[in-house]
Amino acid sequence: MRLLYQGLSTEYIRQDYSKILKNLAQQNNLTLTELKHCFATTRDQWITNDRHDWLSVTPLFKGIASKLARLHNKTWYIVTTKQERFVQERLQAHQLSINEHAIYGMDRQINKQQVLQQLIQQHPNQPLIFTYSGGCFNRSGV
Repeated sequence: MRLLYQGLSTEYIRQDYSKILKNLAQQNNLTLTELKHCFATTRDQWITNDRHDWLSVTPLFKGIASKLARLHNKTWYIVTTKQERFVQERLQAHQLSINEHAIYGMDRQINKQQVLQQLIQQHPNQPLIFTYSGGCFNRSGV
């Protein structure tokens, strides 16, 4: 948010986000861990003070809530760069629930590729379908 406030374009930020984030942390004498903590604390305060407003600017992608609702009797996981408690908060807002152990977020400190590899090992004979904002694919590549 600070980078946008300073006038940087989203395209510029997206091009080398990791490097830009490290530079921002260094400029403010923060470690990345401290910066993430600061961001999470700000988000927690926002939710506490105005949950409706926070939810209005962090919606689920169109159609996702109804698709997730249809998974209520199936095994499914969420793999995200977000902190797990925020994922739970958004799901609750849509009357959706998932076992907290089925959310793989920032708190676990493992990357998405590692999570997907773990899930493939845990469910070797099950189809693995990975959806994301850009589309969908399954382990067979279809």
